[in-house]
Amino acid sequence: MNVRGSAQLTSTRTTVSIVSGGLTISESATVQATSSSVSITGGSLIVSGTIGSISTSNITIAGGQAQFSGPSSFTASQTALRVQGGSMVVNDTSSIQLSQGQVTVSGGGLLMQNNGHIAATQSVATITGGNVALSNSAQLSLSTSSSLLIDGGNLGLGDQSTLSSSASHIEVRSGSASFDGSSMATLGPMSTLNVTGGNVALYSSSHVSIAQQSIMTVNGGSLTGVGQSVLSIGSGSVGQIAGGNVTFGQSATMQVIDWSNTTVSSGSVTFVDSSSLLISNNSRFIVTGGSVSFLLNNTITIGVGSVFGVTGGNVYLAGSVNLHFAGGTAFAQNGSLIVGGQSALRLVDAEY
Repeated sequence: MNVRGSAQLTSTRTTVSIVSGGLTISESATVQATSSSVSITGGSLIVSGTIGSISTSNITIAGGQAQFSGPSSFTASQTALRVQGGSMVVNDTSSIQLSQGQVTVSGGGLLMQNNGHIAATQSVATITGGNVALSNSAQLSLSTSSSLLIDGGNLGLGDQSTLSSSASHIEVRSGSASFDGSSMATLGPMSTLNVTGGNVALYSSSHVSIAQQSIMTVNGGSLTGVGQSVLSIGSGSVGQIAGGNVTFGQSATMQVIDWSNTTVSSGSVTFVDSSSLLISNNSRFIVTGGSVSFLLNNTITIGVGSVFGVTGGNVYLAGSVNLHFAGGTAFAQNGSLIVGGQSALRLVDAEY
């Protein structure tokens, strides 16, 4: 079935099921759906160059494919989107604006590529299985008390794609969230990232920024940065490492900058293989428990007005570690600070 040109497809309190064959909506056709249900278990739904609005409806993809391209633009309010199998593709600068809705991915794939964009406002997104993948400058944005829960499956960003969060919450309980190919995640203002299990991984020059009075908490699972990736906590934000394992290697960098604070109270933070820690512009990195280790060709830079402090736990410096003071301060009141293994200590305009 084809709907095209100036045609309009309107659905009110209607159920549409696609089990084979296909429905194509294209060439500036318009779609309006209210209090309706769309189910795709096979075949395809292709939307190209179309404008649509959906409200108080349900869309379930259990097989087959739903593809938005062309570009297409849809607004959806108080609507539930469920991907249980098959795939949903948002492509070619197409966009879906979701308000007060729900997105659930429990199987199959939700694929965003070539500047495809999903924007969620006051909405809830949950990944319990399957794969959510962003590539080729695709964008996923959360705003105004939205949330993203990863409790299985995988969220993957690559090829300069972006994830943004404004006044919203992201939590990783199990499964994985990975950032690759110069992708960028920006949390802020007033957003939170909680890692309680699973794995968060930064690769290949990717950048995760916790900014504008946001909070990152790691109390389980793992967070890993490699391949010149950057984890930045800045602009008055807070990092809390209270468990789990945080590891940086292969020239990755952790930054605590611009009036921000990070505390390690439990778990472990490990720097290896030419990775570095930068604390600058009136920021603080304080170890109160757990362990922080610098084990191979690492650099710690403490900038103007900033502090590296040890009040508990253990800090190890070994294997050619360069501790560079540039107007900052370091102190150890309790716990242990162990220096060995050809470590170098360089002091510039500093107090210890």
